[in-house]
Amino acid sequence: MPRIGDGTLVEAGAALEAFPVIPGAARPRFATPVAPVTDWVAGTRGEARAWWVLVPALDADGNDRGGVALPDLAVPLGTQTGWNIHAGEGLAGELCDREGSVFPFAATRAARAASGDPRPSLEERYGGERRPEAAVRAAVEALVRDRLLLPADGEAFITAAVRR
Repeated sequence: MPRIGDGTLVEAGAALEAFPVIPGAARPRFATPVAPVTDWVAGTRGEARAWWVLVPALDADGNDRGGVALPDLAVPLGTQTGWNIHAGEGLAGELCDREGSVFPFAATRAARAASGDPRPSLEERYGGERRPEAAVRAAVEALVRDRLLLPADGEAFITAAVRR
């Protein structure tokens, strides 16, 4: 689990500020406030600071830090979030926290530089391979050894990585 003590659990606003500027990706304007409802009929809420909203801190790619890193985060192909941005009128630009997003890394250093993406490309991360099977296998073996992943589930991650 992410923890406050080691800096892997932070206020939602701090995580939004740390999110990298990814070309073509809408950045959240603010974290959705959480406050107790004081009157369900009138729809009024109490003080927004009543609950302290904490989320995982982000790494330089915008992926969650702390907790158990499954192979898709240990050997990433892009930035994965647990939120998306509303596009519809009235809510445009606000967080939609029940739908995630994936922002793929550029394939090559040249494509990354041309787009202005601050995240290293797949080529820079993994050489000529899109996602090396050896790195996924090592991540799976560590998780299985630590009893955080069943061997059969680990094999499914490896099979999926090979197919990609």
